[in-house]
Amino acid sequence: MTGRLRGTSQICSRVLRSPQIAVSARLSVTSRCAGKSVQQIVSEETSAVKSGKFNLRVPDPSKSTHFKAAQVASGPIWTEKELSDVVQSSYIPETTSDKAAKAILDAWVAVIDRLSGYANPEKYTDQKAVWLAKMYLTECFIANSGLYGGMVAHTKQVFTQPPELGTVPRLLSEATNQRAAFRTILEIRKPNLLVKVLTVIFQFIDGFFAVAAHAVAPRITARAMGYLYEDAIAVYTRVLHEIENGDLRTLKNEPAPRIAVQYWNLGTDAKVRDAILAIRADKNHQMIVNHTIASLKNNADN
Repeated sequence: MTGRLRGTSQICSRVLRSPQIAVSARLSVTSRCAGKSVQQIVSEETSAVKSGKFNLRVPDPSKSTHFKAAQVASGPIWTEKELSDVVQSSYIPETTSDKAAKAILDAWVAVIDRLSGYANPEKYTDQKAVWLAKMYLTECFIANSGLYGGMVAHTKQVFTQPPELGTVPRLLSEATNQRAAFRTILEIRKPNLLVKVLTVIFQFIDGFFAVAAHAVAPRITARAMGYLYEDAIAVYTRVLHEIENGDLRTLKNEPAPRIAVQYWNLGTDAKVRDAILAIRADKNHQMIVNHTIASLKNNADN
């Protein structure tokens, strides 16, 4: 990396695609952003949203359907090219709050890596367990942001009536997506009763902090979530490699969990790898959306 995103020409046609937008509009957006960095894409998103043009990534408040349009049963949500073209990308911190968000998130990811064994995998004989723990903890910390963020945004808009920029439907849509991804990873990991109980307890604890973060510092929280999605993309990219050639080869022929097949409209013969590809594509989408929301200039815009 030289301070800018590598491979940004690959990201545009995929991250600026929305099922609710006409094909011609999508092509127009794609043609305008070929070869641009995440910073440039986010800047265009921000300008469009503030001018009331919901034709890129942040949803139109009048169209609150889920961004994946999972209710459409005619075929997969993502094309094969979109699934395979996801590349590791990063938003370069520009402001003090950006740097604070990245520092907080990096510290938190380091904790996750320690807890899962991901930081020092050579210490463990069961490498598959390390990978499953890393995916589980990643989703565990992602799972509540959309739900509680949407609740906070809803409450703020009831009392302050800021400009309606689609934040509530975006966050609630994100919550639905996060829940599907979390359930998929849980079914792949097959946790015992103790892990299930601890997961429920943690969700309540994490919910408290999610509410506080979205209420006090919504932009920093959105930026931190963008960085967390970046880490998730990196993790799932490595997982896909391990499924093909490494410690997760036993998952290669394992059927995808039912929730994944239903939610992402995967085929009945879908495998775990297909579910991971869909989850990674969603994280890529959400990474851009959260960085866009974080780039809005004031809390009223959030």
